[in-house]
Amino acid sequence: MTLATRTTPVASVAKFRSERFELTVVSKAANVTAVCMNKAGQPVRLPAKVRQLMH
Repeated sequence: MTLATRTTPVASVAKFRSERFELTVVSKAANVTAVCMNKAGQPVRLPAKVRQLMH
């Protein structure tokens, strides 16, 4: 699994890549958005544990 982070003046973006999924986490000030895609490019619901960590 690889992790790439990049910070812009507005947001911080982290991408996690594994063989099966790609997870993009965007944090802007107080709100954090996470998008998880499978290899077919379809959105995947995040596991409850991950969602819990985000809040």
